[in-house]
Amino acid sequence: AATARRRARAAAARSRCSPRHTMSQADFDAKVAFVKSWTYGGGKVTSDEKLKCYGLFKQVTVGDNAAAKPWAVQLEASAKWHAWESRKGMTKDAAITAYIAEVDAQYAKYGDGP
Repeated sequence: AATARRRARAAAARSRCSPRHTMSQADFDAKVAFVKSWTYGGGKVTSDEKLKCYGLFKQVTVGDNAAAKPWAVQLEASAKWHAWESRKGMTKDAAITAYIAEVDAQYAKYGDGP
């Protein structure tokens, strides 16, 4: 029953953000708010998955990465820098669409609870 509810919620989220619908700043802001409040499944997301969202988030909110590359020994800062740098050249609209799709995929994978 819980799996069916999770699938239904994921399908509803996908239908709200289908490729036919142009993603907007409001859609992005709503998804960011969801990520900040996502407790159960959000704790299971891997570091690589979080970095995908981080890079897209920075691309939407700041644009292309112009920050100096951190030292290699600064592991977390370096990983974040590379995640953002990998999105260089991506338009804001494309980054919004990719961010929403990535969060929806993670939600479908991890859900809200057991």
